[in-house]
Amino acid sequence: MRILSAAVAALIVLVGASPAAAQSRADSWRDRWVGTMGGEVGVATDNRSKFASKSGGDPAALAGVYAVTPDGAWYVEGEAETIRDSSGSDAEVTFAAGWRPRAFGADFDLSAARKVRVGAVPGTDTEAWEFTADGERAIGPFEGRLRLQQSPDGAGSTGAWVYFEVRLRWDVAPRWTLDAQVGTRDYEDDADDYSGASLGAIYAATDRLELDLRLVETDRAGEDGDPALVLSVISGF
Repeated sequence: MRILSAAVAALIVLVGASPAAAQSRADSWRDRWVGTMGGEVGVATDNRSKFASKSGGDPAALAGVYAVTPDGAWYVEGEAETIRDSSGSDAEVTFAAGWRPRAFGADFDLSAARKVRVGAVPGTDTEAWEFTADGERAIGPFEGRLRLQQSPDGAGSTGAWVYFEVRLRWDVAPRWTLDAQVGTRDYEDDADDYSGASLGAIYAATDRLELDLRLVETDRAGEDGDPALVLSVISGF
């Protein structure tokens, strides 16, 4: 964790020295939306969420669709992804709705999502609410984002939790973007609190196809927190 954190700090210094203008190409597929309706499909060598693996280190697939109002302010979306869970679940479906206002020189994204795990052992708690508040703005030559997420009661045995993340991102070439993320997840019972970080390089092969390669590390116990080099390939439609 110390090695990756030091690398994140070094990249932050490079951001301050870079003459490149910041652009909004985020890890969230919402920043790749084109038009008022569409979707995406993709594969990844590991399904990472909040730095931890949701697929036990196995490859994963995802697909999603969205609809946005003409002014881009309101949206609904649905997404499905493969996971590997102790409950026996092998997929997770998410339904979300949100509002993306602009205020105080920043772009905000406020959303509520309902997550449902599929294929779990009968009687297992498979549903959870997740609320997200993002604030993003250009700061000098780079782009910064603050993220706050909260769930009143996670799926399975997971209780209430809060997640906080800071991300810095900048374009280094017309089709290349680098970013650094640091975050922490705190559980109500304090049993599984952990922190994580990642360094990523994103290549926009076309306007609809992106490749994301990143090093992810956490101090979370167990194989879902092991360091990993994760490659994702995402195509929009």
